[in-house]
Amino acid sequence: TMLDSLNTKIQNITSRLDQDITPNCNQLLFEMKENDLNINKEKQVKHFLNDILGMNEYYELFIENGLVDIDLIITLSLDELEKLGIKKIGHRKKIKQEIDNLNSLRISQIFWTLYPPKTKE
Repeated sequence: TMLDSLNTKIQNITSRLDQDITPNCNQLLFEMKENDLNINKEKQVKHFLNDILGMNEYYELFIENGLVDIDLIITLSLDELEKLGIKKIGHRKKIKQEIDNLNSLRISQIFWTLYPPKTKE
């Protein structure tokens, strides 16, 4: 019938669109997420120091020393925190404790945040 023919044509077009457009859309989405991540890295550092630790006085110190990425911060040692210019031992220990907390996270704890399930329409 004519309706079946139209449905077949629509399915063929949809299939071709999925094959041609989906990979490009996925790449574009990936690039957009990467750009968002880069923009948000300094915001993560600010949130880590200001909101989590309550030590906003160190934000500029971290940024000036190239610590603009939480992935860099979680590699810091107590000695490096001291060399960075954080003089108070209590502050160094508090920062290091939170770094250790971040390093102890397991992927299973954040899996669904990283890879949310696709919703079916």
